[in-house]
Amino acid sequence: MKFLLYWSIITVLFFLFNCAVICFSSNIEWYERRGKHFSCGNVTNVGHAFWGGWVPGTGAEIRGRCHHGNRDRGIEIPSFLDINQSAQIVRLARDDLVQGICLDQFESTVLDSKLFEYAHGTQNIRVLYGRPPPYGAMPASFTCKLNGVNETDAYVLEGDVDLSSCSASVLVPVLGTLVDLIGNLSFSQIVRKGFKVEYKVDDGGLCSECEESQGRCGFDVTKNETFCICPDGNVGYPACSKSMIAIAAPLTSSDINMTWFCSYQRAAEYIV
Repeated sequence: MKFLLYWSIITVLFFLFNCAVICFSSNIEWYERRGKHFSCGNVTNVGHAFWGGWVPGTGAEIRGRCHHGNRDRGIEIPSFLDINQSAQIVRLARDDLVQGICLDQFESTVLDSKLFEYAHGTQNIRVLYGRPPPYGAMPASFTCKLNGVNETDAYVLEGDVDLSSCSASVLVPVLGTLVDLIGNLSFSQIVRKGFKVEYKVDDGGLCSECEESQGRCGFDVTKNETFCICPDGNVGYPACSKSMIAIAAPLTSSDINMTWFCSYQRAAEYIV
């Protein structure tokens, strides 16, 4: 069975939201709103290529929403743990596993390879539910209620595993440094540490050029290109011209209507 889930990142990590229908009477407001960086817990002022809140424009950047451990409209979204913006690496944790390791739905983690890839040091482990351990007592074993049956065996294994006799399994990315600690640390402790992904945003230095021209950098993940939002609300490529830097008077609704249609890009695909 194949499940698709859309992750709102970063609530890094990681769900993508291309755009919603937006109409603004002033495109200067676009520039002002784009200046609001994303913050979550101890992680603050996360800029390009993430944005937080309700921002008009292409809406094509990686949207970050601070999660604080609550479910959003029934969709499991990742907990945003930290970010290295210079290396473009985000550490995320699967929220459904952070909430509890006995799952209601068994979905493995597969990232959209066009936008993300596992960073060095991230390793997959397999969690099996509903069959006796193959080697006797297993480290990091636990019990869950599965298909109405209490005390169903579940445990964590590394590498290729025969899945024919288990009721369910999930593939879970974790920090590779913690794999050898399976048994010393509980599975719950390991998944709470999250895993690292690299986001593929290469602006070739164009973002710095944009900011030097008093613009605010944006990135369109659908086109894989950097654009520059200028003080007058217009878009410059790759930077703002002098006429764009001079902020104009607020526009009326008859001057401009920015309408963007909804589309969704797959952020993560879960496969059982």
